[in-house]
Amino acid sequence: MRAMQGKAGVLAGVLERPRAYALVLRSPEHNLLRNSLFIMLNTFLGSAFGLLIWVAAARLYSPDQLGLGAAYISTLTFLAGLAELGLGTAIIRFGPGMRDGRSVFLNSALALVALAMLLATAVFALGTPLWSPRMGALTHSRLTLAVFIAAGVMTALDSLFDKIYIAFERAHFLVLTNLLTNALRLAATVALSFFLGATGFVLALCVGVAAALLLSGSRLAPRTVAGYQLKPALSLAAVRSRLGYTIGNHLGALAALLPAFCYPLLIVNLIGAAANATFYPIWMIANLLFVIPLSVATSAFARASNSEATAGEALAGATRRLLLVLIVPALGLVAVSPIAFRVLGLRGTRAEFLLLAWLVLSVFPYAVNTVAITFFRVTLNTRAVIVVSGVASAACLGLSLAGALRLGLAGIALGWLLGQLAGAAVAALLVYAQRRAQPAA
Repeated sequence: MRAMQGKAGVLAGVLERPRAYALVLRSPEHNLLRNSLFIMLNTFLGSAFGLLIWVAAARLYSPDQLGLGAAYISTLTFLAGLAELGLGTAIIRFGPGMRDGRSVFLNSALALVALAMLLATAVFALGTPLWSPRMGALTHSRLTLAVFIAAGVMTALDSLFDKIYIAFERAHFLVLTNLLTNALRLAATVALSFFLGATGFVLALCVGVAAALLLSGSRLAPRTVAGYQLKPALSLAAVRSRLGYTIGNHLGALAALLPAFCYPLLIVNLIGAAANATFYPIWMIANLLFVIPLSVATSAFARASNSEATAGEALAGATRRLLLVLIVPALGLVAVSPIAFRVLGLRGTRAEFLLLAWLVLSVFPYAVNTVAITFFRVTLNTRAVIVVSGVASAACLGLSLAGALRLGLAGIALGWLLGQLAGAAVAALLVYAQRRAQPAA
């Protein structure tokens, strides 16, 4: 009898175990960890594919074509951030809590971003004789101009769909669309290199992003947001009530994007397109580290927005021991850099190692800035978002310009490091001041 009771107890324990596991998997802490890992995986895959694309392109394109193509892609990345209008941040912060008008809000956001990106790419392309004569093909070739604008609009829309997946904690869809985009982009980069030169770089991006948009609009987005259907819609009233928050965070995001946009232009115009072919892959290697604090902070932002009652706990858990965790991957990246340099076709010179070293060190102040900005976004302190982003960006650009004139490419990386340190100092002061003021409020 006791044996039967013992077996029954074991059986009951086995049956209860899946329920316990299910409760753990649905917990806020697990959502935060799971989405952080998927966001990291998504970015790592993007970086890995970017390196594969670069390895293939380095063997198929001339250095000038390679540097010019990289400048096109960097420009589109910045313009996509410009055209987002802060709506991606607003979707993460307010989308999960919306009950009525959610579909209208999401579709209006997509329409506004598409229109803004159309305008931004057209203005930039027509103005290249003024700010980047080396990119003059955008005004001399109708095909290049059309491909540039189309790639820009689709990239901006794809980025906004990514924000929807993050907001509703379906970050695994990021990985799926990323795999599709980059697999097609890699194949197209190889196929188009024989015909279009630097324009082929951008057209390959078009091919991949178009497939991802088709999958997102028809399948993934409706599965992410209950009752959502992709339809043409433009309702300014749907976004007007959140305009202050949206614009403030947009200005902060633009400031944060500005160095990454300006560096390729600065290098192409001051040092040469071939030098950008050296800087760009090393920048991509360093971005493997930047992924970690950015992914954790983004996931914490989404978790806090889905459950505002646990916002403090989510952010505290996301920031705990982050700087210590970064030490191991930072050292590992430096250790494997000789192999990475050889794979990417770089010579492994002292200047290239110094460039990477400054960028690797910068991840620590960058992490402080990223976490602080997330804290300010959750607490709706848009002024602090603008101040921290603006100080870091201005310091990075000014110091990198001075560094480029004296030290070349390594000077740009040193300027980035010092600029991030300046931003981190300001961020720490503002967080301290806000936390001290809270008990008195």
